[in-house]
Amino acid sequence: KEFDRFHHLYGEFYIDIPKDEGWVIEESPNKPGVPEWIKMENGPVRIEVRFDDSGTLVANATEGGMNIVEASQNFAAMGGRTMERNNSDPAIVRSLHDSAAKKYVNYRNFDDGPTKDFDMPYGDARISTCSFTEGIASNMKAIRISVYNSAKAWSIFCVAPEASFDQLKPTFERIVQSMEGVQPKFD
Repeated sequence: KEFDRFHHLYGEFYIDIPKDEGWVIEESPNKPGVPEWIKMENGPVRIEVRFDDSGTLVANATEGGMNIVEASQNFAAMGGRTMERNNSDPAIVRSLHDSAAKKYVNYRNFDDGPTKDFDMPYGDARISTCSFTEGIASNMKAIRISVYNSAKAWSIFCVAPEASFDQLKPTFERIVQSMEGVQPKFD
């Protein structure tokens, strides 16, 4: 399979996209307050990447060597909610991944599988595979990934019909691993 390099100008990131014909690409506008996103579709197959700057909020809270759990406990002391570390998982990633699932529960028969660590070069990540029904009884399967670093938090959703999911999984993995420009920028 061949890929092209896509540069999201506003979001300042790069991602590989399939060279196949039929892919429709939409991206976020350059508007203040609008988090960057990209959506790629080819029939029932789609890939969505959505960013937010919540990572920078945590980075500010953790300056001075405070870890994320200490920062969340300080936040709780000021009336906010605390996040506890679960096993060796970074608390913020687990929280992001769990809360991101809520936006998909409107899909019929939504079933999110167990989450696990996912190796990404630019942040702590969690991955799960989910299934749901879309449209008129179309069984769909998706990879759902949540990533966090000190600059950004983002979610990646790669969807395909259940019958072609295993065939498309290597393409999804290539696209996710190809992302560049999402690392924290240090001047």
